[in-house]
Amino acid sequence: MISGRPTERFGHVMVDEAQDFTPAMLHVIRGNVSGQQITLLGDFNQRTRAESVRSWDEIQQLLGLEKLSVAALTKSYRVPKQTLDLAAKVLTAEERKRAPEGVRSGEEPEFHRADSNAVVGKVARLVAKADEGQILVIADVEMRGQLSFADNRVIMVDPTEANSLEAGLVIVVEPGAWTAASDTLSHLHYVALTRTMGRLVIVHSGELPEGLSSKQGRRRAPSASKRSPSKRTQVKSKKPVQSLLRRLRKRYK
Repeated sequence: MISGRPTERFGHVMVDEAQDFTPAMLHVIRGNVSGQQITLLGDFNQRTRAESVRSWDEIQQLLGLEKLSVAALTKSYRVPKQTLDLAAKVLTAEERKRAPEGVRSGEEPEFHRADSNAVVGKVARLVAKADEGQILVIADVEMRGQLSFADNRVIMVDPTEANSLEAGLVIVVEPGAWTAASDTLSHLHYVALTRTMGRLVIVHSGELPEGLSSKQGRRRAPSASKRSPSKRTQVKSKKPVQSLLRRLRKRYK
């Protein structure tokens, strides 16, 4: 099919990433299959093209299939549970119902906030310090023009190119600044967040995508609640103990 129209139709066709196929692309497939034997693989939570199909029912109709059996994969062994739980936050409530559950535990995703003029340097330092064998950096076209890596472990892609890729360390850069059609932007975020097999790091200067703003994951800067108490607080906390000791001394003199 790549080199031209085949002289004979195929008896069985397998289609991967079916959620990103357009009606026209499925029409071509239908015209090159001799029967009803088609295997389709896809995840509509990863649908990133506005013009692509929206459901298995639509695919069945476009391919002219008399019957379509759908088997849902409910477990994910590739992506750590902590990452999948975070990624699901960018989906709608209905989409979360079909999101897979993570089986294996891993590291909490990291959030690194930096000034807008320091984002590039932050990403460069993360790459330099990383000990993973392969690093995937996902950034939009504007940000990619500012990033450059001599490290041959690094693959850098646009959010629309991230599907099907995976790496031990994934760095997602300024996801809140990405633009796309309203019904596919959250899916671009979901795809980007689920590319890791190990560690996920999100670097941003502005607001995070909706769903990630509740500060899940691990942040570099400690929150106020985790900082050491001031001297004044420490002295005040000792007063009840000192008062109790004075009363005990008087009683047992």
